[in-house]
Amino acid sequence: STLLVAGCLAEQVPRRHRPLVVVGVGALGVVLAGSPYLGDDMGGAVAMIVGVGLAAVLATGGWLTGRRVAWGVLAGLTVVVAVAISDLRQPVESRTGLGSLLTQFAEGTAGAGAQQVSQANAESLTGSPLTVLAIGAGAYLWFALLRPWGGLRRLFGIHPALRAGVIGATVASLVGGILIGAALTVAGAAAAVGVPLLTLAALRLRRSQRRAAARVDTAPEPAAHR
Repeated sequence: STLLVAGCLAEQVPRRHRPLVVVGVGALGVVLAGSPYLGDDMGGAVAMIVGVGLAAVLATGGWLTGRRVAWGVLAGLTVVVAVAISDLRQPVESRTGLGSLLTQFAEGTAGAGAQQVSQANAESLTGSPLTVLAIGAGAYLWFALLRPWGGLRRLFGIHPALRAGVIGATVASLVGGILIGAALTVAGAAAAVGVPLLTLAALRLRRSQRRAAARVDTAPEPAAHR
């Protein structure tokens, strides 16, 4: 939801300012997810950082290039390092998941935690109904909305910042699911929010295009043509 809002708001400003809008709105989502007093979900915060960085570099249009990927990775690493340093300065009992993970790596005990996360991912992948929803939503997007008749490609072409937000949200939900041991559950929950909104937007665009075509067809011919 945060990244969709960021994409919509970025469409309202000049192209050169869109990455700043995406980063500003996305930073709020990162704080909400990672703050120990709010979401207390550092895995979700790291996934949000990845999604926000990706959406920011795509907000002006176009696709990923080596330079864009480098800037996105640099921005993401900078935020992660800053959060990690701040977290490691807290008492052990007050650290979030990121600080605990880094401590485990430093002590050489991260293997057990990684094994638990892998096991949780496997259980969620096969046991959650949201997995079916995530796979079904992906198939629907690919075989319906992203087809030439679906309208979503046209929508993304007109509103590149919205497309960037959708791509960032997709990547963030996949990364977040893996980091917290939820597999495709997070992606399924995100699809339940995003896919209906994208479907509605694509249908409205198609309807407006049909109305515009109907007005052209019914317009009177110029006197010279008659």
